[in-house]
Amino acid sequence: LGIIENEGLDGSFNYSKQLNDNWSINVLGNLTYTRNNIVENDQPTPTYPWLDQRGRKVGQRFGLIALGLFESEDEIRNGPLHPGTVRPGDIRFQDVNGDGKIDDFDRVPIGYGSIPELVYGFGFSVGYKGLTLSTLFQGVGNVDIYMSGEGVHPFSVSMSRGNLLSNITDRWTIDDPRQDVFYPRLSDGSPNGNFLQSTWWLKNGRYIRLKEVQLTYAFPKTWINRIGLSQAN
Repeated sequence: LGIIENEGLDGSFNYSKQLNDNWSINVLGNLTYTRNNIVENDQPTPTYPWLDQRGRKVGQRFGLIALGLFESEDEIRNGPLHPGTVRPGDIRFQDVNGDGKIDDFDRVPIGYGSIPELVYGFGFSVGYKGLTLSTLFQGVGNVDIYMSGEGVHPFSVSMSRGNLLSNITDRWTIDDPRQDVFYPRLSDGSPNGNFLQSTWWLKNGRYIRLKEVQLTYAFPKTWINRIGLSQAN
């Protein structure tokens, strides 16, 4: 038995005005917002409430909360037990249930998902006599991108597999132990939990772009008539 609740709204507007004999304007826009919610999935109640899919979206991601990167061996020893062999520069996760170790019980809902909840567009046009300049913008919101797989994670399987992208230099090293790097400490294979599903690899996918710009000119009827007469002759 599965019960899913869907809700949303959709709207658009258009405003046009002739300012005078020469100038005119037109403004338009549209917006669509959708969200679904799992009311019942006929699954047993999980050990912890944050693991329950009920009340969440269909396809909701679950993952660990990344708190940053370990800065020292002392921090590793004094914190919860992390999976694998952990070293400074590896991702430090939140012990959500407080049992002193990081495991699947610490996974919580993360992100919006790969399908935008919000889609919108707007534009305007300005006319002067026969000349019209028009634009159209398009955007999405409440969406994210999860960076995963060998295309993003270098050495995640072995030294012979995994892409090395141009931002590989933006990583934690002993000489550059920054917290705002793209990559945590890199190693051969996956001896630690750096590539576990977590908020570290979750990136905001919202955008707005200029989709179209158009400049048009409408010839006056008198010009068209003259051209037609000259062509007829």
